[in-house]
Amino acid sequence: MKIVSLIVVIILFSSCATIFGGSSYIAHVKVDKHPLARISYNGKEKGVGDAFFKVKRRNANLLAIIVKDSGCETQVFNYTHRNLRVWPLALPLGFATPISILTAAISSANSSAENSEGNPIGSADPSVFPVTFIGTLIFIAGPIVIPDLITGAYWQPDVAAEKGVTKQSGKYFNYNIDYTGCKVKDSLIIK
Repeated sequence: MKIVSLIVVIILFSSCATIFGGSSYIAHVKVDKHPLARISYNGKEKGVGDAFFKVKRRNANLLAIIVKDSGCETQVFNYTHRNLRVWPLALPLGFATPISILTAAISSANSSAENSEGNPIGSADPSVFPVTFIGTLIFIAGPIVIPDLITGAYWQPDVAAEKGVTKQSGKYFNYNIDYTGCKVKDSLIIK
């Protein structure tokens, strides 16, 4: 029953990365030099020339934005790279690791009193340490890390690998699109 309760708590409650960064981010898409270009995402028009919409973090590497200006070709912009958000993962593990080490060390030292292999009292059983360490780490960090893994909250767009993508904040990313679907109109635009 306790295990079932723990699983229910893990599923129902959000964790650090989900709470502070969310399982999605806001994409601000701007089509340079084409203020009337229609912007679509997931089969729905999101704006004209400029658009804001939510993107699930886990799909940051599967983003396809479609741009179409009147009398011009449709152009698809695929974004295929994402990065791990390190701090939301490092904080719970950094918190749980020292506690797990301490618990494992104490458990390993206490195991000597239960040692039935003829080892003298007072000698620690080193085989207990890794098992206790991993178990404690999972017990402490698991309820924090697992929901964030499930929601994909550890991901963000890779601004270094994706052309025109910049990070405004952990929750907002700008996508400046260089639309080249209007060969005739592009030559008439005053730069």
